[in-house]
Amino acid sequence: MERLTKRATDGTAYLPYAMNIDARAWPLIDKLADYEDAEKQGHILMLPCSIGDTAYCVLQKEEDYVIEEFRVRGFVIDGAEITILLLYKFMRRFYIGCDVHLSLEEAQKEAERREAERRSIK
Repeated sequence: MERLTKRATDGTAYLPYAMNIDARAWPLIDKLADYEDAEKQGHILMLPCSIGDTAYCVLQKEEDYVIEEFRVRGFVIDGAEITILLLYKFMRRFYIGCDVHLSLEEAQKEAERREAERRSIK
């Protein structure tokens, strides 16, 4: 994301394109600059969804692939890998884009892909 604030040599945050800023806005500008600094340093993590969002898993049941809907319960961050925690009989880690999908359409495509792969193996 493009940075909106800059820092003066003394560390004061400012908006380079704004003039006549109300004094009440300065704390907001400082806070925004702090977030932008943290993002630049790699301290801000953008998660793929929120806790409570709906996620879809493609599960194999006997010979068929089924799509089940779950609520996201949390995340596990291990190095550069982010996994989603879903409650499925017990709390379990699922991998985004592989085991769990954030849209029904993505899950349906994955189920179709797996089914086509299974048929080609037989």
